[in-house]
Amino acid sequence: MNDKLPTIQFQQLGQDAYKRIIASPSQSQAYFDRFHKPVIETARSRFGRTTNVLSIACGYGHELVFFKKYKRIRAFGIDINSNMLDEARGNNPNAVFVTWDVRDRKSRFMHGKFQMSIAINALIYCPYDMAAFMHKALAPGAFGVVNLRIGNEPLNAPFFKDCIKMGCKDDKEEVKAGKYTFTLRAMDYTARTDSLQRLGRQLYFRTERDAQDFFAICGFEIYSQKVYQYPSEENLKNTVQVFTLQKPDKY
Repeated sequence: MNDKLPTIQFQQLGQDAYKRIIASPSQSQAYFDRFHKPVIETARSRFGRTTNVLSIACGYGHELVFFKKYKRIRAFGIDINSNMLDEARGNNPNAVFVTWDVRDRKSRFMHGKFQMSIAINALIYCPYDMAAFMHKALAPGAFGVVNLRIGNEPLNAPFFKDCIKMGCKDDKEEVKAGKYTFTLRAMDYTARTDSLQRLGRQLYFRTERDAQDFFAICGFEIYSQKVYQYPSEENLKNTVQVFTLQKPDKY
């Protein structure tokens, strides 16, 4: 792996703090049943009973716990943080976890090996690298499931208001995707002096159309797009767009 790659500022918060602070549907049975379970069945009907599933930026691997009850599922998780993966292995003893940086574009590690990939809250960091890694990891015709909190969604206003209240700078950042550039909303935690500084800069597509265009540029077809809401302390209606993406057969 290329040690010269820049580092991501997000580091380990601790599993208890992560569950308390990070608004994520990764531990939601309802989210799994609605978005991941149908893709398992679709992937099996297309590729056969044995399914390789990759969770990108898996953290503590909470989302992979729901896959345990399925036979002939081989679960894998990657994350930049090896300490988080140590705990992910405790949560998922039969899964394989690898410390990996998705920004390493030189390696062909895992390319084309997976019939399904998932990324929960992952694209708030390095969105193009995350999406590009998923595309490379998937076999032609395979599926990826990604959720995005849209920056201009009115129902997400309480979330962003709380971020600003906690000392975040409401900023913007340009993200290149191939020949195109997207301007994303950025919540910048780096000015804080406590452990939340480790969250770094979190990025959010401003509109659904931007997200749709982004995935098309990354080489995906949008198999489905649905809205999902879940509660947190600061917002009872966190609203995310959940994209089920398909890598075209031509790849």
